[in-house]
Amino acid sequence: MIKSPEDAVDNKEMMAYLKDEINAFESAIKSADKMSKNREHYTKWFDLDALVSYWVFSQLVKTHDFMINSTFFYKDAGGKFMMGPIWDLGNSLGNYTAANGWTEPTRPGDWSSRSDNNTNWYKYIAADPYFMVRAEERFCDFAPSVAALTKNGGEIDKLAEQLSAASDANQTLYPTFGDDIYGLPGLVNFADEVEWIKKFLNERVSFMSAELSDIKHMTLRWAPKTSDKIDMSLFSQDGAEMKKGDDADAIGMCSDYTAPEGSVRLLVRFDNTNTLVDRISVVVNDVFVGEFPLEDCEATAELPEDLFGQEDGRAVIIARAVKRNGGIQEMNFITVSIK
Repeated sequence: MIKSPEDAVDNKEMMAYLKDEINAFESAIKSADKMSKNREHYTKWFDLDALVSYWVFSQLVKTHDFMINSTFFYKDAGGKFMMGPIWDLGNSLGNYTAANGWTEPTRPGDWSSRSDNNTNWYKYIAADPYFMVRAEERFCDFAPSVAALTKNGGEIDKLAEQLSAASDANQTLYPTFGDDIYGLPGLVNFADEVEWIKKFLNERVSFMSAELSDIKHMTLRWAPKTSDKIDMSLFSQDGAEMKKGDDADAIGMCSDYTAPEGSVRLLVRFDNTNTLVDRISVVVNDVFVGEFPLEDCEATAELPEDLFGQEDGRAVIIARAVKRNGGIQEMNFITVSIK
């Protein structure tokens, strides 16, 4: 549904264009390699930073309406689609009792984007290791601000003081404290609600820190074909295996390798005995590098230096075992620290 401009629905050319763009994006995210048939990554249509930030925030507040209700995105002329603005958080921060688990900030495996709703784009996007690594990095940037919000005398307490009188007036007209439909049982006044929000956010940050510190564990939630059966190693131009990463970040995630100098050789080992797998597909971040034949259970790919010439962060190298019919049997990935 188009929210604005309202007359867009009467513009057949505009509606056809938007439909084609969204269909192309959905086709890419639903594919096993997150690419279109023309090897174009889904980030051609949607801004990755916007996708990541929207997901991280929505998971932090654990909103039940995520990608179900009150979900907006927009597109400037000539630009990519962007998620947002964030809207309608009434069913977030534990304030949803109509289904089990939504009041708990730390229930294992409870992530909004695991919804079976086929309109939930993130159930497909979260299966992309490139997206998940960027989400972990964004969370590490974002998490410290939560402590400033929730500390005694912090921003939440300051806002609560400003809103206290308004809350009293609202409660007189619409008594909801302790209501098991529009409120949380046991919270009988505004002060209780404020403390609940602070506690929920702090526990949610701790939960997400533990979960996101193991990206491969996280990716398995959405991409069950992630497997250690695909073994990946990087070698420098002189043939020496590159050293392992030592760049543990704020929540303990460490890259598999440090940044290369010059082009590198990727060696992929996959035991394809008695399987239909005959090649390995390689993607670096959002760039399709190519498909490389498996010979004696090994495939080799040369990765040019410019694939790693980006801003600080991590490059994500994804290898997928491809069957003769084009289907994906297994996937694995490694990360490379970029300094």
